[in-house]
Amino acid sequence: MYLEEYQAGLHESQSDFSSFIPAMINKQWEWKTTQINVLLEQANLELGRLGSYSELVPNIDLYIKMHLQVETNKSNRIEGTQTTIEEELMPIRDLDPEKRDDAREVHNYIRALKHGVDRIMQDDFPLSSRLIREIHNELMQGVRGEHKTPGEYRTSQNWIGGSMPSNA
Repeated sequence: MYLEEYQAGLHESQSDFSSFIPAMINKQWEWKTTQINVLLEQANLELGRLGSYSELVPNIDLYIKMHLQVETNKSNRIEGTQTTIEEELMPIRDLDPEKRDDAREVHNYIRALKHGVDRIMQDDFPLSSRLIREIHNELMQGVRGEHKTPGEYRTSQNWIGGSMPSNA
């Protein structure tokens, strides 16, 4: 399949709402446009520059951990998690009881992301549907929704706001 012809998915009507159904991504890709080669070369150059900056940071692991912590905090706010970065760095037992569930979700997020990176980097495991399900399973351990099919894809429509998809 040519990359230039790729469509991310289709909108399908479902009773009183429509939903986006993503296209499959496990295909062999080719491209006709040579501009993509130029963009890939530029991306490689930027990755090299980023790598050179890592030589200037005294403790790159701590630097990455702190950026991950900030990203995790912001991402989990979308789900309604209300913890600060300072609270997330504390042991869960030291937090106020009403903050512990939120902190567990944040800790799971970091653990799940680390699991995915370790599988790809250490186990040479491909980015795949199986890996995404493994990461989701890690994410859902011991938190709200832990019994709602962790490690499986959602089979029902999801929406934000409203009482049903048609008024979301």
